[in-house]
Amino acid sequence: MVVLAFNLRGAITSLPPLFPELSSSLHLSSAEIAVLAATPVVCFGLFSGVAAPLSRRHGEERVLLAALVLLAVGLLCRAALPGWLLFPGTVLASAARLSR
Repeated sequence: MVVLAFNLRGAITSLPPLFPELSSSLHLSSAEIAVLAATPVVCFGLFSGVAAPLSRRHGEERVLLAALVLLAVGLLCRAALPGWLLFPGTVLASAARLSR
């Protein structure tokens, strides 16, 4: 469980140190960087209510597996096409963080 928590946490904490580089390489405005920084917090608020019911209904192991798959998809999206999938990948990775 602790190893999973560290894996899920990295998806969120790895992005802020890269904001200056992302801003210059992807030509993101200050507003877009602010939205990108706020996305995990907004996702926490939106999706936190579904984690416990999902765990009760489908079992903790299945929900954790789904969270890891969602995390991998989100991180792959961000890495594969950061120009187009940076924000959707961040949303997916943030949603995965809530499922643990």
